[in-house]
Amino acid sequence: MTTEYKLLVTASVNITENYMLDEQRTPLKDTIITNLKDLYKYGLKNYGKCTGKQFRINKYKESIHIGYTFEKKCVYEDTKETYVLATWLSIEHYKETIEREYFMVS
Repeated sequence: MTTEYKLLVTASVNITENYMLDEQRTPLKDTIITNLKDLYKYGLKNYGKCTGKQFRINKYKESIHIGYTFEKKCVYEDTKETYVLATWLSIEHYKETIEREYFMVS
């Protein structure tokens, strides 16, 4: 039995200080996003300007467009200094295969 999952993957990085802040994986069916166009609009609204596209190489050595990279300037709450926040949004597909074996017990 094979089950296929589509996930929205969100990764945030503080570019100024060079460290990762957060990474989340959310089932796509639990979001308002259905395709890359929706993902782009969502990213512009929530994460600033688009700075690039994300690609993945498939088993046939082809580039597959999976998402976008966004940047915006944010402010630290305690010091009021600014930093650049980069966010990578992508739609990823996963397949999970479950094999069951049954044994007779005597």
